[in-house]
Amino acid sequence: MNIKRWKKAALGVIALGLLVGPSAWSQSSQKATKPLSPNEDPRLIGKRDINRRQWNFYSLEREVQLGRQLAAEVDRYMQILDDPIISEYINRVGQNLVLHSDAKVPFTIKVIVSDEVNAFALPGGFFYVNTGLIAAADNEAELAGVMAHEIAHVAARHALENFTKAQLLNFLQIPLIIFTGGGYYGLGQLIMMGSDLGIYAAFF
Repeated sequence: MNIKRWKKAALGVIALGLLVGPSAWSQSSQKATKPLSPNEDPRLIGKRDINRRQWNFYSLEREVQLGRQLAAEVDRYMQILDDPIISEYINRVGQNLVLHSDAKVPFTIKVIVSDEVNAFALPGGFFYVNTGLIAAADNEAELAGVMAHEIAHVAARHALENFTKAQLLNFLQIPLIIFTGGGYYGLGQLIMMGSDLGIYAAFF
């Protein structure tokens, strides 16, 4: 008698599973197949426009020109590592990250001889990694994490966005100078200086 009851209970559980199962599976399937937003879909990396809502007066060509000018100054005053093995390795790690990013400009990656644990990227994809950072990293993943952060700044065009904001603030100073006889000029200069600093803060 107990065996019969157990069989009936088991059959009841199986029947309930057949009724509920498809519905539950359907709900989980719908969640799994819910379309991802462009910012969530890894297949769209490199194809999406992450800067479409950004204030920016500068084209990509102008950004590269500006970055090249700044990079020339860095190359002039900093010691660039003359070691093809290390330089090639850092370039390979960096270019692989760039390949899987939303950056729209080619990258030039160099190594600076410096004990400071740091890396920085200039507008237009001119990227520098200190030997101090290479030595401090316990593994490639740590090094790549820092490099990816700097590459993201370039991809998001943060420096040019800050530069555009600085120019807008400069334009806003003109009415102050005209209608106050220059009384607020000193304040305007401070605002401009703070905005200019923001350009470099985005990359260092």
